[in-house]
Amino acid sequence: MRVALMFAGAIVAAAMALTTASGASAAEPKCGLSNGKAASGQPIEIGAVVGKTGPADFSGSAQAAAAYFACVNANGGINGRPIHYSVEDDQWNPETAAQVAAKLVNDTKVVGMVGNSSFVECAANAKFYETNNTLVIAGVGVPRDCFHSRNIAPTNGGPRMSNIGAAQYMHDELKVKRLVCIGPNIPNVGDWSCDGIAAYGKTVGMEVKPILVDPGSMDNLGDPGSHVVQAGCHRLQHAEGNGHSALRCGRAARPGRQSLYHRADLAL
Repeated sequence: MRVALMFAGAIVAAAMALTTASGASAAEPKCGLSNGKAASGQPIEIGAVVGKTGPADFSGSAQAAAAYFACVNANGGINGRPIHYSVEDDQWNPETAAQVAAKLVNDTKVVGMVGNSSFVECAANAKFYETNNTLVIAGVGVPRDCFHSRNIAPTNGGPRMSNIGAAQYMHDELKVKRLVCIGPNIPNVGDWSCDGIAAYGKTVGMEVKPILVDPGSMDNLGDPGSHVVQAGCHRLQHAEGNGHSALRCGRAARPGRQSLYHRADLAL
C-alpha cells in the first residue's frame, strides 16, 4: 500500500504575470501609453494588503504589480496619470489586516486594490470591501473567503482546488489509498483545503487524515508528526522550501512498503 503526505496550503506562492523584453532586438515595452514619457498628471491611488512579515514573506504578487505599474508610469501612465501604489503589511494578523485596509480605503482613498496576497485579510476585510464598494483583484487568494466574497476576485484557483487536483493525481496515477493532509490552523485555510480532499476521498474510497498546525511553528511539527507516523509513514524527513519546512514520508525500511510525498503548494 502506498501512503502519501500532502502539505496543503502552507506555502502558496504566485505572482501576477509580467512580460519584459531584453536583448538588442527587444521591442518597446507594452504598458501604459507605450510612449516612453513619464506620466505627470494627478496620481491614481491603488492599494494592496499583503502578508510580508510573519511566518513567511507572502508579498510576491504585489512586488510584480509594482514592477508593472512602474512600467506604466514610465510610459505615459493611464491617459497621462501615474499610478501611486500603496502596499500595506498585515503581518499575518487579522486585526492589522483590518486596520491597514481601512487606512487605504478611508485615508489614502484608493480606487481599488490590486495584488493582495494574504492568509488572513480576505476574512478580515470582505464585508468592509463590500460596504465601501471597493473592488479587489487579489494576486493570490488563500482562505475560502477570497473565493466567496462579492468584491474579491483572486487570479488563482486556490488551495482547495489545487489540493483536490493533487489528490486526484495521487489516487489515479500513484494508486494512493491513504493520505495525510497537513495545513495551517488558520480559519478557512487549512481546514477548508483538507476538507475538500477528504470529501473527494470519500467518493473514491481513499482515507484522508487532516492535521492542522500553527503556521508559526511549521519548522517543528512536534506531535502532528507522530500522528503522521501513526497514519502509515515509516520515516519522516524535512524538506525545506520558501521559509517553511514540510514533512515528507521517506522510503520505508521494511521491504514491500513504500511512502510518497507530494506538494500541492501552488494554488494556481
